[in-house]
Amino acid sequence: MNYARLVRSDQVHSSVFTDPRIFEDELRYIYGRTWVYVGHDSEAEKPGDYVLKSIGRHPLIMSRDEDGLVHLLINRCRHRAATVCQAEQGNSSFFRCSYHGWTYKNNGELIGVTYPNAYAQPPAAASMSLTPVPRMEIYRGFVFGSLAHEGEDLEQFLGPSRLCIDMLVNASPTGKVKLSAGVQRTMYHGNWKLIGMDGYHPNFGHKSVVNLLRRRARLQKNLATDSEQEADRRQEFSDGFEGDSANQTADLGHGHTRLITTSTWDSDYESKIEPLVRSEAGKEYARLLAESYGVDRVRKILVEARDPHIGIYPNLQIIESQVTLLRPMAVDRTEVLMWPALFDGVPDEINQERLRRHEWFYGPSSFGTADDSEMFERMQRGMQSDIDPWVLLARGAGREKELDDGTLIGHITDEVPQRGMMREWARLMTAGSSDHQRTATSQ
Repeated sequence: MNYARLVRSDQVHSSVFTDPRIFEDELRYIYGRTWVYVGHDSEAEKPGDYVLKSIGRHPLIMSRDEDGLVHLLINRCRHRAATVCQAEQGNSSFFRCSYHGWTYKNNGELIGVTYPNAYAQPPAAASMSLTPVPRMEIYRGFVFGSLAHEGEDLEQFLGPSRLCIDMLVNASPTGKVKLSAGVQRTMYHGNWKLIGMDGYHPNFGHKSVVNLLRRRARLQKNLATDSEQEADRRQEFSDGFEGDSANQTADLGHGHTRLITTSTWDSDYESKIEPLVRSEAGKEYARLLAESYGVDRVRKILVEARDPHIGIYPNLQIIESQVTLLRPMAVDRTEVLMWPALFDGVPDEINQERLRRHEWFYGPSSFGTADDSEMFERMQRGMQSDIDPWVLLARGAGREKELDDGTLIGHITDEVPQRGMMREWARLMTAGSSDHQRTATSQ
C-alpha cells in the first residue's frame, strides 16, 4: 500500500482511520519499530513490584528486581508460550508458568524447569530466560520500550518534547512524580489517531464545561464567596481557546505536538498563579521549590507546572495533572488509561488539589472525557462513508511559523498538531513498508 498517497499537506484519507489492514500495519511499522511509552517507574516502586503492560499486542511485565533495576519482559513462557503472570500488578520474586511449571526470577532469568531429565540438553538460563524488550530506556521516570533492535536513542527521539516532561517533573521539589493514586480507564469505539493536541475544539466540544465554569464564576462574584480575580480565573478555560487568544500550538517533530496554554500566565502571575500558593500548604510548597531550585526559578516552575500539555508520539500525553497512555485495541476501538501525576516531597494538600482537578475533567464520571469520547465515536461513524473521503486539516496552514530548531508554531486553534502527527505517520509507515518489501524480496 502506498501510504504517502494517503496523506496530503492539509488532508488525510479517511481509510487511514477505518481500514483494518492499515491498523495491522501500524502495529508492525509504528508500534513495532519506534519508541513507545510503556509506563512509569513509580508503578513498580519497590523491589519485587511488577505491573502488566503492553506494546501493541505484545504482553509485557514491567518489574523491579531485588537490585532495584527496572525490566521490560515479554510475558510469554519460553516453553509453550503461555503468559507467566496473570495479576495486573503485585509483588513477587518469581514468575511461574501454570501450564508446566517453568519458573523465572523477576529479572526474567530462568531458574526452574520441571522434570529436566527428559531433555537431551536441559534448557539453560542463558538461552531460555524470559525475552526482554530489545531496547528500554527511562527518561526522568518515564519508561519507554522499542521492539526494534536498532534505532536512535530515546533522547534523540524525544527531542524538544523532553522539556515538557521536565516541566512536570521539576514541579516536584525532589524531581520525582508518582503515579500511585490509581488509574482511570475508558474505552471508545474509534481509531487511536483521533486523539491529539486539539486546541480548536474546547469551546465547542466542551460547551457544557464552558457554560458551567461561566455560571460558577458569575455566581461567586454575586455571592462574594470568592475574590473577583479567582472568579475571573475560572472563566479562563474558554478564554484560552478563543480566536484571539495568545495561546499556541506546536509541532515539535517526530509526531510530538504541544498546546502552549500558558502564554499569559507569567504576565498575569499575581492574579492567576500566586493566589494558589497563599495557603499554608502553598507557602510551604513554594519554600521547598526555592530550597531545591533557587528562589529565582520558583515563579517559572509554578507557571509551567499548571499545564504541560503535550502529546509524545505515538501513545503518551501529559495534560495538566495527569499522564495518559493510549492503547490501540482495533481499528475502531481504543483504550485510554489516565493516571493522576502526584508530586513527591510536597504537602498533602498540594496533591489533593491535583487529584480534584484530575477528577473534575478526566475519567469516566468526569465533565470532559465523555465529551471527547463521544466526538471520537461520531468521527469514526462518519468516516465509514467513502464518498468524499478526504478529511480536512487545513486550519492555519498559511500562518505557521518555523523556529530555528525546526519547531512549527501556530495559533491555539490551528491544526498544526494534526498535520505534524500525520506527517510522522506517513514517514513511519512508508519506511516500514519499504523495509518489509526489501526483506521479502531478499528472502
